[in-house]
Amino acid sequence: MKKILAALAVLFFAGPSHAETTTVTAPNGAQILRTKCKSDTAECYQEARQTCRGSYQILGSESHAGGLIWDAMPGPVTWYSMSYQCGKSDGRFAEFPFHGGVYVPPRLHTNFCDYNYTYDYGTSSCVGVY
Repeated sequence: MKKILAALAVLFFAGPSHAETTTVTAPNGAQILRTKCKSDTAECYQEARQTCRGSYQILGSESHAGGLIWDAMPGPVTWYSMSYQCGKSDGRFAEFPFHGGVYVPPRLHTNFCDYNYTYDYGTSSCVGVY
């Protein structure tokens, strides 16, 4: 049972590792692609190259804090997104400037207790640590 729970936890926390691409039609009729990836900008570049079957023009990029599974709210994982058009490139790389909220890990409260015993009387001291 513990092995099954451990395997499910790994799958849950790892989430998808591939890039996700969506297409939008611009007002001028051009197809704009947006690729979103987590933790590694190389995944975005690789997805753009495969989607366009060659060169592409980067239109914009950004990065933000998100969760392990999705990026709906700030979390411990950096997510990257890049907008581009297939076709001739000017050779410019994406800058991925950081946008959005910053992840602040939760504060944990623990008690450290040190028990010192003497002959007849026990003494203890506990200190709350944040």
